[in-house]
Amino acid sequence: ILDTLQSTTSSFRVAVIDYRDFPERTGSSTDYPARIVLDFSNEPSSITAAIDSLAADGGGDGPETVYSAMHAAFTSLMWRDGVVKSALVLGDAPPLMGSDGAEPISGLTPSQIID
Repeated sequence: ILDTLQSTTSSFRVAVIDYRDFPERTGSSTDYPARIVLDFSNEPSSITAAIDSLAADGGGDGPETVYSAMHAAFTSLMWRDGVVKSALVLGDAPPLMGSDGAEPISGLTPSQIID
């Protein structure tokens, strides 16, 4: 993906957000709903290092805080106006959600993320 970006535009930026679960739900102090690993950057070495720093670890159940990660991407990062925007979610588990379809604790829903 990074090679394609570099070969098609000189004005790309990539951010990396990691997500796991709510520590109050799992009881693990190493969990977090989402954290920015790398704010927007166009430096391939920084982007690769941020991605390489990620590790699937811990848990105890499958679902993870995908909605919190997407929310962080759309509300915590400074997106540029007037450019193509894309969010790519890479994960090893489905979104964490209660029987009401909302993410527990945050209350985020798929329709809120889409909006």
